[in-house]
Amino acid sequence: MMFQWMAACAMVVGFAAVSHADTQAPAAADCSQLSMEEQQFAAKLNEKNQALFCGQFTAEQRADAMKMMGMADEMGHPITADQAVEKVAQMMSPANASQTKSGCAMH
Repeated sequence: MMFQWMAACAMVVGFAAVSHADTQAPAAADCSQLSMEEQQFAAKLNEKNQALFCGQFTAEQRADAMKMMGMADEMGHPITADQAVEKVAQMMSPANASQTKSGCAMH
């Protein structure tokens, strides 16, 4: 009897975990409409950044992120593809609306 209860409990917990994971997991980004070079760049990204790069960025923003990858950051380390996408996303956020494209605040 105890085994049946444990098995039933495990099935319910397992189902809840699978159901929760299904509702929380982001859909895979569709990058098929991008150029081969953009698709290769997108393949280096985590799911969140891939969704931004493929689904929300303009062609200019994608080009900016691709150019930024490999450049040195403030510490002299090469910028990764994910970091490049995150930097471009920060530049397009409403909080940065008062800044110019160069990142300098307008006065």
